[in-house]
Amino acid sequence: MFVSCDTSIFMKRLLGIILGLMAITVFASNQQTVSQSAKELDKAYQERNYELFFELFPSSFKTFIDYYGYTDKPMPLYSQGLDHVNYLFSDSLKIDEKYLNKLFAIAKDAVWEADAPNYFQNNLRDLILKYSQEIVSFLNKQDKKEIERFWYFVVYSLYPKELDNIAHYLKIRERIYPHSKEQSKIIEFAYKKVLEDDWE
Repeated sequence: MFVSCDTSIFMKRLLGIILGLMAITVFASNQQTVSQSAKELDKAYQERNYELFFELFPSSFKTFIDYYGYTDKPMPLYSQGLDHVNYLFSDSLKIDEKYLNKLFAIAKDAVWEADAPNYFQNNLRDLILKYSQEIVSFLNKQDKKEIERFWYFVVYSLYPKELDNIAHYLKIRERIYPHSKEQSKIIEFAYKKVLEDDWE
C-alpha cells in the first residue's frame, strides 16, 4: 500500500509526541515512587526503627542521589541527609555482610559532592579505620574494578595535596596494610588516580 510522504512525516511526528508523553509519564511516576519511598524512609528514621530504616535506605548511589542529592532543586530528603547518613552508620556494631554490601553498593559508584555524599564518605572512612579487618575480608570477595572504584571514592578529595587529605589517605592505607598488602596497593593506586584527576 502506498503511503504519501506527508502521511509518513505526520506518523513519525505523532510517534515522537507519543513517545515523549510516555517518557514524561514514566518520569513523573518514578518521581512519585521516589517521593513516597523517601517519606517511608524518613518515617522509619523519625520512629528510630533502624531495621526498617536500613531496609529502606538506598542500595545504589543513583537512588542515594535521588533521595539526598541536589540537581536543579533539592531532592526529597536533601535536608535530612546528614541525620540519615549518620544514623545509617550508627548501628555499625552489627557489621556483617548485609551491612557492608549496602555500603559497598553505594560507594563503588559514588561521586564525591558536597552534602550527602560527603557525609557518607566521612562516615565510611571512620568505619574503615574502626573495622579494617572486617572491611578487608569483605573486599577480598568483591570484583577488583569495583574495589578500585570503592577506594577511589574513599580517598577522593577536591584538594588531595593538602596535608589533611594526605593524612587521611595515609591513615587509611596504614590501617589496611597489616590485613592486606593487595588492598593497600589498590588504595595507593586509587590515590594516584585522584592526584591525576586533580584539576589544580
